[in-house]
Amino acid sequence: MPKKKGFMGTKRLIRKSSNKKVFCSSSAGVTEKIAVVLSKVLPKKGNVVILFFGGLGYGKTTFIRGLVKGLGLNSGVASPTFKLVNVYKTRCRIVYHLDLYRLTTVDDVLSVGYEDIITSPHVVAIEWAEKFEDIYPKERIEVRLMYVSPEQRKVVVKTCGLMYNGLLTKLTSKLEVGKV
Repeated sequence: MPKKKGFMGTKRLIRKSSNKKVFCSSSAGVTEKIAVVLSKVLPKKGNVVILFFGGLGYGKTTFIRGLVKGLGLNSGVASPTFKLVNVYKTRCRIVYHLDLYRLTTVDDVLSVGYEDIITSPHVVAIEWAEKFEDIYPKERIEVRLMYVSPEQRKVVVKTCGLMYNGLLTKLTSKLEVGKV
């Protein structure tokens, strides 16, 4: 499969699927930069749901830190493993950050206010989304982080639904030319 050198040490793997792009990150800093760029191409208004998949230490919270940073808040992002939900008020959006790692049932998810959060006009970032794959809206973004080595990750960004048509083209374009 052909490879193309991209922004900040990322390598874009060219895939035929128009709703999925694969990036290779060479460090936590590059993973965060990919997220900053993603934040710049998100819809400016309305509900945006981003699901995060990946094992412990694969970079889910690092990616969300970059996302929040790109939206205008430079500090305070931490995994809400024990709080379950963190809320970040950025310069331009509110971001709900949910961590489903410790939850075991759909009732547990509902008990943290999931239904109100998931339909709010804000950005919703959900870690450990693989635990409850049947409860998410059809219109969403999926970010899968895969371990390659201690510093390297494969980052797969997939869009689901018409709302995100063109988002991956914008993301890839900005990563290739280094626009942040």
